[in-house]
Amino acid sequence: MLPVCLGQATKVCGFLLDSDKEYRFKVRFGVATTTGDAEGTVTRTGPAEVATDLLEATIEGFHGRLQQIPPMYSALKHRGRRLYELARAGHEVPRNSREIHIYSLVVESHDTASPVLRVRCSKGTYVRTLAEQIAEKAGTVGHVLELRRLSVDPFAEPHMVTMEALEDAADGSGPQGLDQWLLPADRALDSWPALRLSSDAVTAIRCGQAVVGDGGTGEGLVRLYGDAGQFVGIGERLAGGQVVPRRLMETNPPASTQAIGL
Repeated sequence: MLPVCLGQATKVCGFLLDSDKEYRFKVRFGVATTTGDAEGTVTRTGPAEVATDLLEATIEGFHGRLQQIPPMYSALKHRGRRLYELARAGHEVPRNSREIHIYSLVVESHDTASPVLRVRCSKGTYVRTLAEQIAEKAGTVGHVLELRRLSVDPFAEPHMVTMEALEDAADGSGPQGLDQWLLPADRALDSWPALRLSSDAVTAIRCGQAVVGDGGTGEGLVRLYGDAGQFVGIGERLAGGQVVPRRLMETNPPASTQAIGL
């Protein structure tokens, strides 16, 4: 799953990074690598199999809020440099642990040497590290052999489009053939409260002014819509009930520049 934001829809990209995600991954027990996946160099070995009942019992301890130390082979920065750059240069630096949330973790395919697991987790979860933690808890070492992201909330697996399908559509109908898979930018924010604004309020908020909108109470980020149902952008509702602009869409951008593809 890779949501692709085009044009005006790039204004919601940062909010997708905060979404919960779901992955399917295959673990190979018995071998640890520098990268936590099959591309790394072997660093340690251990028992090559984990009994099914032991694995099931082990993953029960990996639900809820957990602490995880990000791997060196990651895009996080240390003093302005990506960790993977430092790792490739042979350096390792201290990393602070951070809290993640595992909502569900199940074994999809039982194989004592290379089981397939499925996890639903919060942002910031490194599946490679999770696989290493599971292997360690089960009394061995391991790494990720295969990894596939299945969902990025609110987008789920059934709506994904393959690269082959996109190429076929483009070959048959040109660039316009791809429009059938474009989604409106506000689909990325489906779970947020929505506020409808009058035409006067839309004008005011586009000028950077605070307004009052209809629809719900409480503080936080909201979707803003005009009286004709058009998506205006992202606002924030303050404690006093006023709504201030945060990221607004252009007035009348072409539909293909304010869309998301999967």
